[in-house]
Amino acid sequence: MNDERNHLISLGTDKVVKIWHLHNYFCIQTITDKMCYRPDDVLTSLHFDKWTNNIVLGSRKVNFWVFKTQEEIKTSHEFPVAFALYNTEFESIVSGDDGGFIAVWDIENGKLMSRYKATSELKPKLTAGCFDSTQRRMVTAAEGGYCRIWNFSNGQILKMVERECTVGTEIKSTQQIDEEVTGLCCMFKPPAEDEDPNDVKDADFVAVGWDKRVRIWRDDRGEEGGSDATKDIVRIHRNKDWPQMDTKSTVAKESHKADIMTLCYDWVN
Repeated sequence: MNDERNHLISLGTDKVVKIWHLHNYFCIQTITDKMCYRPDDVLTSLHFDKWTNNIVLGSRKVNFWVFKTQEEIKTSHEFPVAFALYNTEFESIVSGDDGGFIAVWDIENGKLMSRYKATSELKPKLTAGCFDSTQRRMVTAAEGGYCRIWNFSNGQILKMVERECTVGTEIKSTQQIDEEVTGLCCMFKPPAEDEDPNDVKDADFVAVGWDKRVRIWRDDRGEEGGSDATKDIVRIHRNKDWPQMDTKSTVAKESHKADIMTLCYDWVN
């Protein structure tokens, strides 16, 4: 027993050691001893030394396995990483995890520059992310298909993304973009070498996911005052879904038959 971590350690006749968590009874680690012992290739005893954090195994000789605690295992995130992006403008790595946290890392030395919460407590899991054409803003998707636009460097939320949908005979808006968003990207024409890299025209964001649809919205930053953008909200129009649904047509349009897992974009002149 490892009383400090609430772990039960067991040894099988096949020389496999398993570590179990007593709260949920899940096997959290499996260790196999590949050493061959003669004349009998078996392990006969097991003991956990709480003073040295060693697993002690007995056969014809005594083996010591170092058991590292969670505090000794250094990781970049406390939760599984959902995505990682490289920002060429600021030369940094931005990563998001299942706990809803965004971390910004210095590419030169690997140090954490900033960290902030990007989701609500009810829907904490991040599922996808991408940068805009200027690399200054980031779009994230959270569990349940909700998208937000951020200033990625300081964690300031800039806009919520909504989608038009038909409820009966009325057209309404919902913040649920997809049943679950699995991929995001920004489509734009790269500026020429003699052009201002921040002066990008006709940039669009694309989201895909479990709805088997490709959804597009214009990245107008709310500066033109168009009907699809307000100060705090950017809206995806119904006619920006691929494929378009035509209830009057009897011809089935090509589309994904299963959940869309990811996407990418490449500009070709």
